[in-house]
Amino acid sequence: MAPSSPSCGRRPQRRSSRRSLLPKRTASKARPEMFRLWLATLRVDTLAVVAPLAATLTSAVFVQLSLFFLIGAHSPAVEAQLAAVSYGSSFRGFITVIAVYMIVVGVGLPVVVTQISLGRMLVRLRVQTIGQWRLLGATSWQIRRVMFGELYAITLISTALATVLAIPLAEPATNVVMSMTDYDIIVEPVVGSTALVWSLVIMLTLCTLGALGPARTAARVSPRSARRDDVSSGSRKTRVMALVISGLCLLAAIATAASFLVGSSPAPGTNVLLMNALLVASVATGGTAVLGPIVSLITRPLRDSRRASFFLAGHTAAARVRTSAIVFLAPYIGAALLGGFISGSLTYARAAGLESGTSSLLQGLVFYGPAAAIGLIGALTAVVVRGRPDARGQALLTSAGADRRALLTAPVIETTLYFALAVVLTAVSVVGPAALYALSLARAGSSGALVVSVVPPLIFLILAFILVAGVLVGPARVVGRQSVRESLRTTT
Repeated sequence: MAPSSPSCGRRPQRRSSRRSLLPKRTASKARPEMFRLWLATLRVDTLAVVAPLAATLTSAVFVQLSLFFLIGAHSPAVEAQLAAVSYGSSFRGFITVIAVYMIVVGVGLPVVVTQISLGRMLVRLRVQTIGQWRLLGATSWQIRRVMFGELYAITLISTALATVLAIPLAEPATNVVMSMTDYDIIVEPVVGSTALVWSLVIMLTLCTLGALGPARTAARVSPRSARRDDVSSGSRKTRVMALVISGLCLLAAIATAASFLVGSSPAPGTNVLLMNALLVASVATGGTAVLGPIVSLITRPLRDSRRASFFLAGHTAAARVRTSAIVFLAPYIGAALLGGFISGSLTYARAAGLESGTSSLLQGLVFYGPAAAIGLIGALTAVVVRGRPDARGQALLTSAGADRRALLTAPVIETTLYFALAVVLTAVSVVGPAALYALSLARAGSSGALVVSVVPPLIFLILAFILVAGVLVGPARVVGRQSVRESLRTTT
């Protein structure tokens, strides 16, 4: 018998080669498509990191500046100066109020709102990715850990970068704050490990509060919902809740305004800003609840006409506004409050008897600048995301019989709705406090109160209108110019 070879009964082994799977022409054509897909994924990941990083970095800088100022105001050198004057207790209270107000109102609330809106917006961008994680067996707790882990890494990086920016600005910021007061006290900011540790704790707490909602939303994504488009009619419960919140905020704003007018002396600027925030919250929540149904009602007569495709475009835009306006307009609220911050600072300056416009402007920048900066960062990020063409929504419109004009009209209608609501928010935030203070001056018999109090905010309103128009209309033009074939090709 012939000896059997060692390879007898075995299949000949073949060397695996990826090049042998595709012809050279096909492989050369596939490389640009893969590169384009990688660029699209990189854009989404960049938005997921850069936007929260910018908002967290801005807030961390102001938190560290406030802590440097607060610790420096309680240093032994300042205590020795206060021992020789009679207003030591009032100065300590003034310093504490400034630091707490800056951290809680100027930074805390805006960064939490912005993180919530950006987080939910980015969760919607990652719906398919999260759905693939669920298909691979990821649990809800694992998805939450991924969301929180990414956020904590961003917070640590932003706090470290904020330290580099805040240390050189510590002394100039302290000088600006002290220049607005009548205290003859020299305060030197204290830069040390205590302020840095407390800033990290505060930022981690704020970012955790802002990430609770988005992490919960991401954990609820199922593999089935990952393939579903976000164009839906919206729940009636959500709209009713938005209207209830809007009504409560409006009643609270009216009560605050009544206390301002009934009081014997002008109320402090905090009450004016509280009324302003309540008015903006009322308009934002109420507007998002009724804007979508109003557009659907207006476009409904076109359903059975020759322009039925425009009904589809308007209905799609209204549905997206109705379901996602509260999420995407939260940064716009911060941007619209910029006008209210300047108006509130002018109101507070006049109520305190300050005639200098420079002092009121400095107050607006110091006390309300952080919130305005955080809101504008979130607004610009939201505009960039909303300006991207919604290829899946356009594919659904195409399957429903929409023509090319309807496909180009839908994103323009949606952006116009956001633009209209942002303009209304800006108008309310600017005119509200100024008109309230004008009424209080008119009640006291002061002549020219309406002109003095309303005209400067109205000038700012025009500038804010131009800013919002340039920011929001630009993406609409970009979307309108993109060809339908290009959008549908990105879908497949």
